[in-house]
Amino acid sequence: MDLDPRSVANLIIDEAVRKNARITNLALQKILYFVHGRFLVEGRGALVAGSFEAWQYGPVSLPVYEAFKEFGASPITAKAKRRHLITREEEVVPTPKDPEICERILEYAAPFFKMAPGRLVELSHADNGPWDRIT
Repeated sequence: MDLDPRSVANLIIDEAVRKNARITNLALQKILYFVHGRFLVEGRGALVAGSFEAWQYGPVSLPVYEAFKEFGASPITAKAKRRHLITREEEVVPTPKDPEICERILEYAAPFFKMAPGRLVELSHADNGPWDRIT
């Protein structure tokens, strides 16, 4: 699949808004990582393009971090944007088009919307988990 991670992030943000869940950049990073991991474990291949970096508070997708860093620890209130290659105008990164993929993403993300960011960090740091093994 190798979707733009900002595209998947925008889908997750849309769902968080629908569920009245406040989502921070930290929480979004962890949810994106967990969903991406689930796709890999199930043999669906990589959900998002690029890689996750091992930061102090767990895995981070740099393009997603850059898109939302202005919010700091506050809830995200906008979508990730990009610059159009031809017009150079800023535009919202569209969410994935495949309804089946979107359904899976939202299904896998759903359990995490009500968790505090600190709990998501704990989960990402699980003993013998992928993040634990590379740090």
